[in-house]
Amino acid sequence: MQACSIAELKELYHAILRHEAVRICGASSESDVIGKPCSIINPQHYLTKDELFNIANSIGIKEPKACIDALIERGFLVKLNLNNTDEERYRSYPFDFLLHASDLRFAPWTDRMVTQTIFTIGEQIIEDFTVASLKRSDSANSIEEGREL
Repeated sequence: MQACSIAELKELYHAILRHEAVRICGASSESDVIGKPCSIINPQHYLTKDELFNIANSIGIKEPKACIDALIERGFLVKLNLNNTDEERYRSYPFDFLLHASDLRFAPWTDRMVTQTIFTIGEQIIEDFTVASLKRSDSANSIEEGREL
């Protein structure tokens, strides 16, 4: 079995995020959620291993198992601990965080507070800088700081 390339991991992860956004928002397609405000309609959302494989296969990932396992190992996919099921269920880290943050309660046994969580999913290009220049507030001199991004 071959290892999964960084490009494939990125492509698969972005496909998973788009798929989750459609499901969480109750939308019919990606075009209904990309770049548009979206409310959480399905807070109990999760993906099965089969669904992850279907997403990987739909975008032409050569080694779906290797890529999915790599995303799980690296913490990009969170395994959910749900009661009374043998089926493995997952969420992406950002959507797991979002759904937990929107589920506000005084205590676990109390009712959920009435809140509305709106999010937008889109692509943001981040330059691959290895060195960032920071200005000091007490001086006009720049501090060169190495960063591994």
